[in-house]
Amino acid sequence: MSLTVSQTVAAPDGAAPASADQSGLVYELTTQPDPLRVSPAQGALEHGDIVIVGSALNFNTIEIQRITVGFPVGDLAHSLTEHFRDIEATVNHDGASWPPAHNEAEQEIVFNPPGGAATVEPGQGVTIQLRNIPVNRQVGTVPLTVIVSWRREGTASWRDDIDTLTVGKFPPDFTLANLKADPIALEHSGSTTLTWQASDNATYKLLYGTAEIDVTNVRTYTVPNLKQTTPFYLRGIAQSGNTSVERTLTSLVTVNVPDLEVTNLFVRGTLSTRLVSNLMRISFTTKDGWGAPVAVNLHSGANPPPWPSTTTASTASTAP
Repeated sequence: MSLTVSQTVAAPDGAAPASADQSGLVYELTTQPDPLRVSPAQGALEHGDIVIVGSALNFNTIEIQRITVGFPVGDLAHSLTEHFRDIEATVNHDGASWPPAHNEAEQEIVFNPPGGAATVEPGQGVTIQLRNIPVNRQVGTVPLTVIVSWRREGTASWRDDIDTLTVGKFPPDFTLANLKADPIALEHSGSTTLTWQASDNATYKLLYGTAEIDVTNVRTYTVPNLKQTTPFYLRGIAQSGNTSVERTLTSLVTVNVPDLEVTNLFVRGTLSTRLVSNLMRISFTTKDGWGAPVAVNLHSGANPPPWPSTTTASTASTAP
C-alpha cells in the first residue's frame, strides 16, 4: 500500500482566471499539525485542524448560497474520523461566520451564509475551517469534496462547482515541513540555501533539474551556480507497518535574468546583448527576403551591427 501527498510551498506565479461557467474559487489547503497525523494505535486520540482558503480569481462578482464539505467517516485509511459531530466547523467571509449543519447520514457539513446568499467580489474569498478533528488511527489519504452552489451576480440560476482535495494522514512520529529557500530570488549564477524540518525515521531526496541528491542525514543544502528559475522537490519516504508513506514539498527559486534554452529566438525590434559566451547567428529581413546570416561573437558584450536601412523585421537564431 502506498500513500503520496504533495504540498506546494512556493507556487509558480500566475493562476489562470476561471471561465464564465466556473465560480473562480481556487483552493489552498493547510493542516495543523503539518502534516496531519493519525492517532496512536492505543490511547488518546490525536486532534488536528484543516483550513481551506478559497480565493476568487475571476473577473466577475459571484453570489454563493451554500458550501458543502464532504469526506468519508469511519476507521478506515481513507476516512478522516470516527467522531464526525465533534468537528468544530465554520466558514468565514467578509467578517461574517456561516454556521455549520452536520449531516452524518451524508457524511458532509453544509454551510449557509446569513441572509441566504453572500456576494464575493474578484480578489476576495472564503475560509473553511474544520477544527479539533479527532483523527482516526489509520494512515492513508482522505478525499475532501468541496461543493459551491453559486451564480454570477445578476443572473437567476444556481450551479454547483465540485472540487476534490486530498489530505494525507501520516504516522504520529513523521515530520517533513517548512522547506525554505534563501534567497528565493537571485541573480544569474548565484547560490541559494534550502532548509527544512524533518524527522529521523525516513529517507529524503532533493530533486531539481536532472539532479537527485540524498539528503537523509542533513537538514540544509546549498545549490550553487543557478542560471535558470528552478523548482526544487524535497521528497520524504517512511515506512509505517506495511504502508509506505511519501510526502513531497516544493519550492521555486527565481533567477532574475535566466539563461534561455531555445532553438530559435524571434526578436521584433532592437536586439541588445551582454555577457553572452556563445556565438549567435543574426539574420534579418529585407524587402527582398531574408538576408545572409551574420556570425556575431557576443562574449565581449558588443551589440550586433546596425540593421540595413531596408530592414523590416529582425530574427536572432542561436548557433547550433
